Amino acid sequence: MSAVLASRRLVEESFLDDPYPTYRALREAGPIHWSHEFFGGAWLLTRHDDVEMVLRDTRFSAQRTGGWVTGTGEGAREELKGFQRLFARAMLFIDAPDHLRIRRVLNAGSGPMQCSGWCRTSVLPPTSSCMGKRCGEEISSSG
Repeated sequence: MSAVLASRRLVEESFLDDPYPTYRALREAGPIHWSHEFFGGAWLLTRHDDVEMVLRDTRFSAQRTGGWVTGTGEGAREELKGFQRLFARAMLFIDAPDHLRIRRVLNAGSGPMQCSGWCRTSVLPPTSSCMGKRCGEEISSSG
């Protein structure tokens, strides 16, 4: 485990309130750190180029949702199986080529022109921030 992570926890309120001192300490201590806090252990990368390389390298997989289920007790494992199957289908945890196929479908239906039709009350030109706010208001008001 990293010396930085030995003295700081990532899953606690002080980190969630202000993560930047920990991020800075991790970057200064080195480009890669091991943490036991995430699903039995995970590598944390601190440099953008390294993260981008790992995300694009097919030797690494996004299909990693089973770790937190297998790391729990036997009774909890059975209870969490259905949720894990559903969670494993989330786009974030799907590898290429399925990830790209699903992303293309979602992108085709969620561009500014398509989304502007969702917000009939919008008087502003469609931008992601105004559309999100207005669509949220419209959805909330419709029940």
